[in-house]
Amino acid sequence: MGKPKKEGFLREDFGEAIYQNFDLETKQSRTIKFLEFMIYFVGFLGALLALPQAYRIWFAGEVIGSLYSWIALAAFTPFWILYGILNRKFSLAMTYVVWLVVALLVIVGIYVN
Repeated sequence: MGKPKKEGFLREDFGEAIYQNFDLETKQSRTIKFLEFMIYFVGFLGALLALPQAYRIWFAGEVIGSLYSWIALAAFTPFWILYGILNRKFSLAMTYVVWLVVALLVIVGIYVN
């Protein structure tokens, strides 16, 4: 007979190896904290790297890239935001909030210009 499961927490969902390496129920390990930081950093950096495209659309009048791609990104992003909020993954939610703002800047800029 295996270890008893705590109510509301399924070990098999996370994989036994991950569960043994990181004590997910009591505290965050250094690795988890580092990954949380990197999610913020990479997410915001990615959105910042898209800002030059928004700048060129708004201030130089150069429409570059696919409007449909940006519309798709803006349409799907709220699902990631909601997922992050409901699962208490606020770094994920905040990353996609920034991406949504950038996508909307690009979309509106294309229509204005």
